[in-house]
Amino acid sequence: MSALLDAYSESGECEYIEEKGECHSCADLSSVVIRESSFDGCFFTSASLREGSFDGVDFIDCDFSQADFSSATFLNVRFDRCRFQGNSFLDSRMRNVTFSACSSRYVTFDGSDMNNVNIREGSFNDCSFSGIKYRKMNIVNADLSHSSFVGTPLKDMNLKDSSIDGILLSEGAKEARGARLDVEQSLSIARAIGVDIIP
Repeated sequence: MSALLDAYSESGECEYIEEKGECHSCADLSSVVIRESSFDGCFFTSASLREGSFDGVDFIDCDFSQADFSSATFLNVRFDRCRFQGNSFLDSRMRNVTFSACSSRYVTFDGSDMNNVNIREGSFNDCSFSGIKYRKMNIVNADLSHSSFVGTPLKDMNLKDSSIDGILLSEGAKEARGARLDVEQSLSIARAIGVDIIP
């Protein structure tokens, strides 16, 4: 049994764990508490991490496909080159969290509360950021194509270095008001709401 599963089975709380290449696929780790730990090249595919608490944790090159993080709490957490597909971060809480060069698709962050969340490079295609609350959210060189921001105001958010092709907004694209966009991005949103662009 891995150090994580061993500690979880004993008390549900895990501290100072360092794992490399361990497989936790399909594991039920609901309400797990993990502090000051690192996981490198581990597999959490289809694992349940619902209502978990993660504080001071680094995930590097991990595969989280189909894992469930609903209602989880993240504090000082780093996801570096991780893979997400079909995940739920529904109603999660994030403070000082970084997603760096991650590959993500069909991931929902709907209803989440984010404070100082950084998305750097990587792809978040066909994801949903609808109805999130955020204070300081930085997105740099990320691919957000066809993702939904319905009900999430983008005021003052700098998206000019990211791809927002086909993003979903509510009627009238009110979420985009005050967002920092380049000319092409602005024209794309204008076309999406029916504005005729005359060369």
